[in-house]
Amino acid sequence: MLCIVVKWFRVIGLSIKVGKTTLIMLTEAEKQFGVSRMTLLRAVKRGELEGIQIARRTFVKPEQVAKWVATKYRRDMAERAKKRWQRKKPKTEGLKGN
Repeated sequence: MLCIVVKWFRVIGLSIKVGKTTLIMLTEAEKQFGVSRMTLLRAVKRGELEGIQIARRTFVKPEQVAKWVATKYRRDMAERAKKRWQRKKPKTEGLKGN
């Protein structure tokens, strides 16, 4: 994860502006690009995306996320994993509660 000391920034909703660069929170990137927050956080920790952490929030550049989604993210694999987890959920139908 990239560690930068930021002297001045301006908060604009779920994004911040550092100089001429606009950064968005992972939750906003999740909504814009349809990728889960945890997947984006793993990409930041692996070094595939540059992230800046301010307090407990991680910010990324939207252009980098778009490029990462186009080149590295495999939506078909994410859908397969989602289906696999749905099959593994325990079936609670027909069980009597106490």
